[in-house]
Amino acid sequence: MEIDLMALLHKSAPLLVFVVLFLGYSLGKLRFGSLELGATSGVLLVGLVFGYFGLTMPDGLASIGFILFIFCVGLQAGPRFFSVFLESGSKYILLAAFVATCGLIMTKVAVYITGMDNALAAGMLAGIITSTPTLVGAQDAIGQLAPANAKSMIEMLSVGYAMTYILGTMVLIIAVRYFPKLIGINLKQESEWLARERGLTADTDTVSKGDLPIVRVFRLSQEQATQFDGKTLRQLNLHERTGCLVDKIRRNGSVFEPDGDTPLLEGDSITIVGKPRDFIRLPYDLGKEVLDTELLDYQVEYQKIVLTNQQLTGKTLEDLAIDEFHHCFVHKVKRSQIEMPINKGLKLSKGDQLLISGERVRLERLAQLLGYEEKHSHTTDLITFTLGIVVGLLIGQVIVKVGHIDVTLGNAGGLLLSGIMIGHIRANQPTFGQVPPAAIYVLSELGLMFFMANIGLSAGGGIIDALFAAGGQIIMSGVIIELMLIVLAYFFGRFVLGLNKALLMGAITGAMTSTPALNIITEEADSNVPSLGYAGTYTFANVFLTLVGTIMIVI
Repeated sequence: MEIDLMALLHKSAPLLVFVVLFLGYSLGKLRFGSLELGATSGVLLVGLVFGYFGLTMPDGLASIGFILFIFCVGLQAGPRFFSVFLESGSKYILLAAFVATCGLIMTKVAVYITGMDNALAAGMLAGIITSTPTLVGAQDAIGQLAPANAKSMIEMLSVGYAMTYILGTMVLIIAVRYFPKLIGINLKQESEWLARERGLTADTDTVSKGDLPIVRVFRLSQEQATQFDGKTLRQLNLHERTGCLVDKIRRNGSVFEPDGDTPLLEGDSITIVGKPRDFIRLPYDLGKEVLDTELLDYQVEYQKIVLTNQQLTGKTLEDLAIDEFHHCFVHKVKRSQIEMPINKGLKLSKGDQLLISGERVRLERLAQLLGYEEKHSHTTDLITFTLGIVVGLLIGQVIVKVGHIDVTLGNAGGLLLSGIMIGHIRANQPTFGQVPPAAIYVLSELGLMFFMANIGLSAGGGIIDALFAAGGQIIMSGVIIELMLIVLAYFFGRFVLGLNKALLMGAITGAMTSTPALNIITEEADSNVPSLGYAGTYTFANVFLTLVGTIMIVI
């Protein structure tokens, strides 16, 4: 039996799409040293190969991918988008806007000098700064403003993106690795300075991200009780000195939760909670360990809690004293999907996701104080999700006339705005629009990969001709723009905004939405401190760069 695979792919569009995705994801797993090609690059490359042989994606699927991706970007940005304006995030907003504006201006200059096609230039910019939102914004603008020429313009857009995306990733990674060394920046030292300045290096054991706490029960004899000399728990200061907490006490047959004014007396059975290494530092002989099932009934759980309490925004982990006052332990803090450097000096932002361990009842009380528990739900509120997309698409149809000029957000802007609003409401009203993080990831990733497969298939047929015709010009223009953006962003952030150098390098990678580049910075710094800068700019960069893609086509 003979099977003609190419004929099958031409005949079955669903088979083609998922073959491209399968091969693209498999290719994306390839590693070159410490670097991984990545799913986006893999799908793009496979799409280019298949597109070269005349295979095309069905109409409409790319639009669905675009809709899912850009709406999910808005959902993820929503929880922090408005709160950043109220915090000390204005510098990050300015840096993200500066990078987007400079990228737009320099690309327009390149168009003027070289005579490059506008759609091709928009694709080049999106590819060289590895910004899919820019590509999405440009493609949406083409569909809105030039429907008659949409097919040819989108092909040019796709070609520009395909020619520069992988190169842009490589150049950015190399640039952020060696640029700090060229201008004499010691990222490790800069990270340590900032950590000391913000109190990030002070006694990290009080807010450890280590292993799960354990529970032990001791019964105090007269000899052990004498050591405490009638002092209260506040006076003994066990937590500050060792990291251990006295969680419960059995006294005269009754079990209760002690407070700071509670002394330790002869005959008490005390529950002590702490990390295994913390018990070694206890300065007292606590005597014989006993089996008391009621006191040992300490069911430790992990819980993800999202911070929404505006009164606690801007407070440090030390200010909250979650371990001391609530007998719970913070293990991770994520902001914009990036793990923050865990320490008691870390300032919290609205929308931060904290991974906390502790007893269930205490975790529930803590969740009510901080915000809400990010429940391990498998249920997605598809009514709100789909309604949000409908509202976003309707907003994109609104046209405002300013003189003879039509002004519109387009579908990309409308979906972003709708997603941001729903994400913001969701952060403040946990029962509204339930979309678990895993669901957002899958929908966003699938939408992006549908979109990238279409880009590859659209560009594959014309990329060879374009490379011979203007490939050198496009690549050279793109590399110059990317390198100039890094340099300009650094000097603007350093000398205008006054940002710490390590923080600034992280912020630059966020402004260019490049997580691989951030990984290089954190490796060079041997610290997660640059992640603070990345999280600060990333949210706004997605919005600004989408608008840049639209403007590239409009003007």
